[in-house]
Amino acid sequence: GTDTGAMVGLLEDSPLDILGGSLQTPSGGRASWQRVFYLHANRLYLKATPYARLGCVNLVDICYNFFVARPQTLRDVRWDEKLKLTEHTDFFLRAKAAGVLTGVCADIVVGHRPGNDSEVYRTHRRRGVFYARMLRKWGLRALSYGPQAPEDAMPWSADDVLERLCSRPRLY
Repeated sequence: GTDTGAMVGLLEDSPLDILGGSLQTPSGGRASWQRVFYLHANRLYLKATPYARLGCVNLVDICYNFFVARPQTLRDVRWDEKLKLTEHTDFFLRAKAAGVLTGVCADIVVGHRPGNDSEVYRTHRRRGVFYARMLRKWGLRALSYGPQAPEDAMPWSADDVLERLCSRPRLY
Protein backbone atom coordinates (compact mmCIF):
# COMPACT_ATOMS: atom_id res chain seq x y z
CA GLY A 1 0.00 0.00 0.00
CA THR A 2 0.86 3.64 -0.16
CA ASP A 3 2.85 5.07 2.73
CA THR A 4 0.94 8.33 3.13
CA GLY A 5 2.90 9.11 6.29
CA ALA A 6 6.12 9.25 4.28
CA MET A 7 4.39 11.45 1.71
CA VAL A 8 3.12 13.86 4.39
CA GLY A 9 6.58 13.89 6.00
CA LEU A 10 8.18 14.76 2.68
CA LEU A 11 5.68 17.60 2.22
CA GLU A 12 6.21 18.92 5.75
CA ASP A 13 10.01 18.88 5.34
CA SER A 14 9.88 20.87 2.10
CA PRO A 15 8.85 24.35 0.95
CA LEU A 16 6.07 22.76 -1.11
CA ASP A 17 2.36 23.36 -0.61
CA ILE A 18 1.19 20.40 -2.71
CA LEU A 19 2.94 17.06 -3.35
CA GLY A 20 1.79 14.46 -5.87
CA GLY A 21 3.14 11.07 -6.84
CA SER A 22 2.83 8.28 -9.41
CA LEU A 23 0.07 5.84 -10.26
CA GLN A 24 0.59 2.12 -10.62
CA THR A 25 -1.13 1.15 -13.85
CA PRO A 26 -3.17 -2.06 -14.21
CA SER A 27 -0.26 -3.53 -16.21
CA GLY A 28 2.12 -2.91 -13.29
CA GLY A 29 3.89 0.14 -14.72
CA ARG A 30 4.02 3.64 -13.30
CA ALA A 31 2.49 6.83 -14.63
CA SER A 32 3.47 10.19 -13.21
CA TRP A 33 1.31 12.99 -14.56
CA GLN A 34 3.08 16.28 -13.92
CA ARG A 35 3.18 19.35 -16.12
CA VAL A 36 4.33 22.97 -16.41
CA PHE A 37 2.03 25.62 -17.90
CA TYR A 38 3.13 27.39 -21.09
CA LEU A 39 1.01 29.97 -22.90
CA HIS A 40 1.18 30.85 -26.57
CA ALA A 41 -1.51 32.53 -28.69
CA ASN A 42 -4.23 31.87 -26.08
CA ARG A 43 -3.46 28.16 -26.09
CA LEU A 44 -2.36 26.59 -22.81
CA TYR A 45 0.35 23.99 -23.29
CA LEU A 46 1.04 21.51 -20.49
CA LYS A 47 4.61 20.28 -20.91
CA ALA A 48 6.13 17.39 -18.98
CA THR A 49 9.49 19.12 -18.40
CA PRO A 50 9.73 20.26 -14.74
CA TYR A 51 11.13 23.65 -13.72
CA ALA A 52 13.73 22.02 -11.47
CA ARG A 53 14.37 19.06 -9.20
CA LEU A 54 14.58 19.15 -5.40
CA GLY A 55 15.77 15.74 -4.19
CA CYS A 56 13.22 13.22 -5.51
CA VAL A 57 10.70 16.01 -6.25
CA ASN A 58 10.10 17.61 -9.63
CA LEU A 59 8.88 21.21 -9.31
CA VAL A 60 5.86 21.64 -11.58
CA ASP A 61 2.60 23.60 -11.93
CA ILE A 62 0.12 20.71 -11.89
CA CYS A 63 -0.14 17.07 -10.84
CA TYR A 64 -3.05 14.78 -11.51
CA ASN A 65 -5.06 12.07 -9.78
CA PHE A 66 -3.82 12.39 -6.21
CA PHE A 67 -1.81 14.64 -3.95
CA VAL A 68 -1.35 15.73 -0.34
CA ALA A 69 -1.50 19.41 0.50
CA ARG A 70 -1.06 21.75 3.37
CA PRO A 71 -4.54 22.33 4.87
CA GLN A 72 -4.30 26.11 4.50
CA THR A 73 -3.57 25.72 0.79
CA LEU A 74 -6.86 23.88 0.31
CA ARG A 75 -8.69 26.48 2.38
CA ASP A 76 -7.22 29.30 0.28
CA VAL A 77 -7.61 27.70 -3.16
CA ARG A 78 -10.99 26.01 -3.47
CA TRP A 79 -12.31 23.74 -6.22
CA ASP A 80 -14.66 25.48 -8.65
CA GLU A 81 -17.90 23.57 -8.16
CA LYS A 82 -19.21 24.74 -11.54
CA LEU A 83 -16.58 22.61 -13.26
CA LYS A 84 -17.15 18.87 -13.13
CA LEU A 85 -14.28 18.11 -15.53
CA THR A 86 -11.09 20.09 -16.17
CA GLU A 87 -11.49 21.28 -12.58
CA HIS A 88 -7.98 19.99 -11.89
CA THR A 89 -6.46 22.31 -14.48
CA ASP A 90 -8.53 25.23 -13.20
CA PHE A 91 -7.58 24.51 -9.58
CA PHE A 92 -3.86 24.39 -10.34
CA LEU A 93 -4.00 27.55 -12.48
CA ARG A 94 -5.58 29.38 -9.55
CA ALA A 95 -3.09 27.75 -7.17
CA LYS A 96 -0.23 29.03 -9.31
CA ALA A 97 -1.77 32.52 -9.28
CA ALA A 98 -1.88 32.28 -5.47
CA GLY A 99 1.83 31.40 -5.30
CA VAL A 100 1.31 27.74 -4.36
CA LEU A 101 4.41 25.55 -4.86
CA THR A 102 3.64 22.16 -6.40
CA GLY A 103 5.90 19.14 -6.73
CA VAL A 104 5.75 15.48 -7.68
CA CYS A 105 7.82 12.65 -6.25
CA ALA A 106 7.53 9.79 -8.74
CA ASP A 107 8.90 7.39 -6.08
CA ILE A 108 5.57 7.63 -4.21
CA VAL A 109 3.14 5.24 -5.89
CA VAL A 110 -0.56 4.49 -5.41
CA GLY A 111 -2.63 1.83 -7.15
CA HIS A 112 -5.09 3.00 -9.79
CA ARG A 113 -8.23 1.31 -10.99
CA PRO A 114 -9.38 2.50 -14.40
CA GLY A 115 -12.68 4.36 -14.29
CA ASN A 116 -15.97 3.49 -15.87
CA ASP A 117 -15.78 4.20 -19.60
CA SER A 118 -19.27 3.11 -20.65
CA GLU A 119 -21.35 5.16 -23.07
CA VAL A 120 -23.76 6.05 -20.24
CA TYR A 121 -20.88 7.32 -18.10
CA ARG A 122 -19.34 9.32 -20.96
CA THR A 123 -22.72 10.95 -21.64
CA HIS A 124 -23.18 11.75 -17.94
CA ARG A 125 -19.74 13.36 -17.69
CA ARG A 126 -20.46 15.87 -20.50
CA ARG A 127 -16.74 16.35 -21.07
CA GLY A 128 -17.16 18.84 -23.93
CA VAL A 129 -19.45 21.12 -21.91
CA PHE A 130 -17.05 21.45 -18.99
CA TYR A 131 -13.97 21.68 -21.22
CA ALA A 132 -15.57 24.63 -23.07
CA ARG A 133 -16.59 26.23 -19.75
CA MET A 134 -13.05 26.10 -18.40
CA LEU A 135 -11.60 27.53 -21.64
CA ARG A 136 -14.09 30.43 -21.53
CA LYS A 137 -13.28 31.08 -17.88
CA TRP A 138 -9.60 31.55 -18.75
CA GLY A 139 -10.02 33.12 -22.22
CA LEU A 140 -8.21 30.21 -23.87
CA ARG A 141 -8.64 28.67 -27.32
CA ALA A 142 -7.46 25.21 -26.32
CA LEU A 143 -5.34 23.02 -24.05
CA SER A 144 -2.50 21.00 -25.52
CA TYR A 145 -0.64 18.20 -23.76
CA GLY A 146 2.83 17.07 -24.68
CA PRO A 147 5.99 18.53 -26.19
CA GLN A 148 4.39 20.34 -29.16
CA ALA A 149 4.51 23.87 -27.70
CA PRO A 150 6.11 26.36 -30.08
CA GLU A 151 9.71 27.25 -29.30
CA ASP A 152 8.74 30.81 -28.35
CA ALA A 153 6.12 29.66 -25.84
CA MET A 154 7.10 30.82 -22.38
CA PRO A 155 6.26 29.34 -18.98
CA TRP A 156 3.12 31.08 -17.74
CA SER A 157 4.14 33.15 -14.72
CA ALA A 158 2.04 33.34 -11.57
CA ASP A 159 1.56 37.09 -12.12
CA ASP A 160 0.29 36.52 -15.67
CA VAL A 161 -2.09 33.77 -14.50
CA LEU A 162 -3.45 36.04 -11.76
CA GLU A 163 -3.88 38.95 -14.18
CA ARG A 164 -5.80 36.77 -16.64
CA LEU A 165 -8.01 35.35 -13.89
CA CYS A 166 -8.85 38.80 -12.52
CA SER A 167 -9.52 40.33 -15.94
CA ARG A 168 -11.95 37.65 -17.14
CA PRO A 169 -15.70 38.20 -16.65
CA ARG A 170 -17.58 35.22 -15.23
CA LEU A 171 -19.04 33.66 -18.37
CA TYR A 172 -20.80 30.69 -16.83
